[in-house]
Amino acid sequence: MVGCGDAFTPGEEVLTTAELLILPQKSEAPAPEVLSFYVVNSRASVQLMLHPDQFNNLFLELQFSAGSLEAVNGEPVSATDSVLITIQPRPGAYGFTLSPAGLDFAESRRPRATLSYVRYGELSVADASPTYADGASYAAALEIWTETTVNQWLRVPGSSPAGPEAVAGFVAAGGDFVLAAPR
Repeated sequence: MVGCGDAFTPGEEVLTTAELLILPQKSEAPAPEVLSFYVVNSRASVQLMLHPDQFNNLFLELQFSAGSLEAVNGEPVSATDSVLITIQPRPGAYGFTLSPAGLDFAESRRPRATLSYVRYGELSVADASPTYADGASYAAALEIWTETTVNQWLRVPGSSPAGPEAVAGFVAAGGDFVLAAPR
């Protein structure tokens, strides 16, 4: 869910789940494990979620700036506080749930999420859509989306390619996120 300070801006594209083509993982992709960690608000940190394969391929990287934590369930987070954060990977797809759900980040210091599909992205899903000529055109359209309300998705701020076969964007609050393109 999007935090209180993140109302929709007129003209922003909101799509339903049916209108998104979410990037699935190949069937042989080893599922990343749930990751829980503390973010200390006074320090920058980076957390990696990896595929448990022989190469530890990256699934998700979250970069937190110092002072990024703003509030949990409406209660302000001070500079000296820490918050337990959990990342649950989305089964069979490129996406994740970031909790606690009531977590809000400071607008100017939002964490940067990078989803990497370098080895296990199933780009052939583009064959099911008349919008994309091939997997490469589908990959070029991928962005990170967040669920704002049930079955309603909004592109995250700053969502764009982040190197070969990776997409990054800024996380405003706890909630559900997917790597997808309009169907």
